[in-house]
Amino acid sequence: KILSELQEATANYVNIPDPIESAARRQRVLEGEMENLMARTAAAMLTRALQNQHQNATIAAATNFNLEAQLEQIDQDQTQTHTEPEHIIPLVTRKKRGRPSGKTATAGKNTGLSGSGPKKRKENYPSEPEQSNPGPKTTVTKGYYSNNRRRG
Repeated sequence: KILSELQEATANYVNIPDPIESAARRQRVLEGEMENLMARTAAAMLTRALQNQHQNATIAAATNFNLEAQLEQIDQDQTQTHTEPEHIIPLVTRKKRGRPSGKTATAGKNTGLSGSGPKKRKENYPSEPEQSNPGPKTTVTKGYYSNNRRRG
């Protein structure tokens, strides 16, 4: 299986549209075959695959052993806790989400004013703050924009 995959990869490597590059790649493959490169590569791949399988099996066995030990510990803890009397903690109910319920009657809020008359508008908006000494208002007439307008 490994050799067939390597041969397929080699064929894909050699078969390209550019004839000069294809010839150069064929030459590299022939030199590799003279040094028995494909057989060595296949052997190395097989060795790595077997090592990975062995390592994965070892890890799985260790994990299973650890899980069994943990399960036994949990079972022992549960049997100890069930034999001892414990203080019973009552369940706390969670609060419901959303706005809290409020008073439904809003009759006390109405002041008797209806519509949108000027009296109601004046009462709802705060009056303008009074200035103790307003002084004269000054404006700057010189500046970047005013100079450009004269020239332009």
